[in-house]
Amino acid sequence: MFGRVLLGEIRKLIRKRGLIVLGVIFGLAILIYALIFNEIVTDESGLTVCAEDFTSLFYSLVVSVLTIYGIVLAAGLYAEEYKRGTIKFVMLRPVSRTTLTTAKLLAALLYVTALALGVTLIVFLYGLARYGSSGSTAVDLVFNGDTPYSTTLSIKTFGAIGLKLLSVYAFMIVAFAIGTLAKNKTLSVVLTIILQAGIFSTPFMLVDSLAGTEIQKVLFSTNADLSGYIGMSASVLDDAGGIFSAIPKGGNIYLAVGLMAGYLTAALLATYLVVNKRDVV
Repeated sequence: MFGRVLLGEIRKLIRKRGLIVLGVIFGLAILIYALIFNEIVTDESGLTVCAEDFTSLFYSLVVSVLTIYGIVLAAGLYAEEYKRGTIKFVMLRPVSRTTLTTAKLLAALLYVTALALGVTLIVFLYGLARYGSSGSTAVDLVFNGDTPYSTTLSIKTFGAIGLKLLSVYAFMIVAFAIGTLAKNKTLSVVLTIILQAGIFSTPFMLVDSLAGTEIQKVLFSTNADLSGYIGMSASVLDDAGGIFSAIPKGGNIYLAVGLMAGYLTAALLATYLVVNKRDVV
């Protein structure tokens, strides 16, 4: 039963016109990026590049677009049903509300995952054909802001992409929760994008800087992206062996994972509770 409901929700997402628009945007982005990258990185430039570099840079440029798309998609899963008045018919289906809520959210997450992996694969294959691979090259990173370790360029590249995708999931869950609780897609999109942009955290950053507090380490937007904690984006070693890190003061990966699990669990519990108890008549 759950499988049929899930497939039905995936089909609904595929039929949305936004997929065509996003496909065109990503297609043009890949083309423009490839042309610009080829102009910058030529045989005479002296730079050594590879498919991993090409893929990593492209993904870092489009992850914001993917995040916003995921937020808009998730925010309307229930909110659009309420707005159109079709929620009554949706709830009359011979499945539990818990099953329906799970299917809606999982369908959106799988949909965005397929989109992200598809774009990443296309970009990587182009980079592989154009520049070759240096995936086995050893790179030095920093775990939790204080422990150096070595890995390969491939693991760093695709590990960072995976962690960025987890961040997209986190904001999608928040958008889904707000949209469902408020029955308002626009409000959910605006609030979640503000949260994703870190605007809410800016005042706390200033307080931490001026007062020496550690408020920033517990904020959602600070901990949504875990890549900095394991050195896959923000933390690196300099030539002298010094450690630079984007980890907030007093923060660590264990606290970040725990806080994110708590925040997302609370958002999901509130969503399931309201959907199961809310009168839609």
